[in-house]
Amino acid sequence: MVAPSPHRTAIIDCLKKGMSNSEIIKSLKIDRTLVYRTAKRFERLGTSDDVRRSGRPVSVTTSKTVKEVRKMIEKKPEGSMRKMAKDLEINLNSKQLQEKWEEINDF
Repeated sequence: MVAPSPHRTAIIDCLKKGMSNSEIIKSLKIDRTLVYRTAKRFERLGTSDDVRRSGRPVSVTTSKTVKEVRKMIEKKPEGSMRKMAKDLEINLNSKQLQEKWEEINDF
């Protein structure tokens, strides 16, 4: 996902003051495409906030889960990856789990 432009709030403030897109481009000295897209987005949404995305929420790469995976592997490096995934209620094919497993078992 692309991070929002740091100029977004400045552009919206100018729009609220009634400035035209051309005036915003000249005063802020930024790319016109950014101004036009931000203006259109603000007109459509009425806010500068990001739109909530659809899809499955992040559950595996949270810092809590990463710490738990590390602890389990350090306690019992010869343990079953399948059992660990079941205990943590995460997908066995989780990249995070596989990377930590390989990192510990390479030695």
